[in-house]
Amino acid sequence: MANTWQNTQVVLWKTLARWKNNLKFARNVDHSYSEEFGAIVGSHNKPGQTIQVLKPQRFVVTASQAATFQGIQNITTPLTMSIQANVAYLVSSAERYLNADHMYEKFGKPAADALSNYVDYQAFLYATQVAPNWVGTPGTRPTDNGVYLDAGVMLDNYNAPMNVSDRMMLVSPQQMRSAISYDQTLFHAGQEIEQQYREGTVGEAHGWQWFKSQNTPVITSSTFAGTPVVQGAGQTGSSLITSGWTSGTLTPGFHFTIGSNTADPNAVLGVNAQNRATFGKQQCFTVTATTPLTSGNITIPIYPAIQPTGNYQNVNQSPPSGAAITPWAPSGTTNIVTGLGFHEKSFAVVYGKLDVPEKGVIEAFGDTDPETGCFMRYMMYLDGDNDNWKVRWDILFGFGALYPEWACLVAGNAAQG
Repeated sequence: MANTWQNTQVVLWKTLARWKNNLKFARNVDHSYSEEFGAIVGSHNKPGQTIQVLKPQRFVVTASQAATFQGIQNITTPLTMSIQANVAYLVSSAERYLNADHMYEKFGKPAADALSNYVDYQAFLYATQVAPNWVGTPGTRPTDNGVYLDAGVMLDNYNAPMNVSDRMMLVSPQQMRSAISYDQTLFHAGQEIEQQYREGTVGEAHGWQWFKSQNTPVITSSTFAGTPVVQGAGQTGSSLITSGWTSGTLTPGFHFTIGSNTADPNAVLGVNAQNRATFGKQQCFTVTATTPLTSGNITIPIYPAIQPTGNYQNVNQSPPSGAAITPWAPSGTTNIVTGLGFHEKSFAVVYGKLDVPEKGVIEAFGDTDPETGCFMRYMMYLDGDNDNWKVRWDILFGFGALYPEWACLVAGNAAQG
C-alpha cells in the first residue's frame, strides 16, 4: 500500500507540473491574490466568493503655492473565485497497481491537458470580452506586423509599464504563422531566427514576448440593425443610453467607439491617465452584459466607465447627444480570431484550496504549484459493486480584471491569421 501511495504522489506532482507548463494566458498574468481567499473547505465553498482589489490613488497636480487638498477615492475591482473544474474517470483494480510512469502517461497527462486548456480558454475568453481596446479589422487578416506595434501603442497610451519582459502577445497558430512570414525580410538576432526556424514561434519582437495558443477564441460579432446613436447629453458612468437600434442582441465583448472618426467633433477620445491630455485616438468601449435591442432607448452596460473630469478622467468629453455609435465589426461578422497583447498586471487568475479528506477515500492528495499558486487535488475511492476505482482531479479557480486597459485585442481572420 505504501508504494501505491508514493506512486500516486509522484503522479500528482508530474500532473501539476504539466498543467502549469500547458498554460499560456493564465500563467502570464497576476496570480498573487490567491492567498487572500484563505483555505476553502470542501462543502463550505461559497460560489461567487469575491475580494475587492484596491487600485492605486490617482492625484491631480495643482500649479500654485497654495495647496488644494483632494479627497481619497477608494476605487476597487472585484476578483471572483467560483469555478470548480474536474476530470473524473474509472480505473480497474489491475490498472491501479501499475507503476507511476504508466499512471502518469495514461491518466495524469491527459487530465492535466484537459484541465489546463479549460482554465486557459475560460480566462482568455473573459479577457477578450473585458479588455476594451482593439486594433486590426475583425475577420480580416492583417497585411503586416504593424498591427502588433499598434497594440503596443495602445498600452503605452494607457500608461502600462513598458518593460518588454512584462508584456505578452498571445496569438493563434495562424496569427503566429503570418507574423513570422511578415518578418522574414527583417533583421533578427541569431537566436530569434533559430527559434522561428526550429519552433515556429516569434520569440521576442515588436515590444512583446510572444506565445502561441490553440485557445484563442474564434467569435462571431453581435447581430444588430439600425443606426445607433447616443441618446442624451452629459452621460457618465458605466452605462450608456442609446437609440436608433431596431433589432438584434449585443453580447459581452461587443466593442465600439463613439463618433464616426477622430475628426468628428462628437468623437469621444481617450486621454493620458497622468496629464489628462488626449492622445488623438477614440476611446474604445466593450459591452459587459447581454443586451437585447429593440426600437426606442436602450441602456448598454459598458467598460470603461465614462469619466470626462476628475482624478480618474479617461475621456476628453461626455458623448454629445446624437453622436454615432461605431461598432468594431459589421453585424454578424464571422471567423473573427482575437489575439491579445497584455501586461501581466492587466488580469489576475486566482486559485483556492479544496479539502483533502482523510476518511472515505483510499488515496487523497493535494499540492500547490509555487509559481502559479494553483492547488490541485487528487482523490481515488472504490466502487465496490463494480470493482472500479473512481478517480478525480479538481481545481478551484477564478479570474478578474485589474487593469484591462493594459490589454489590447488583435483582430484577424481565424483561417488566415
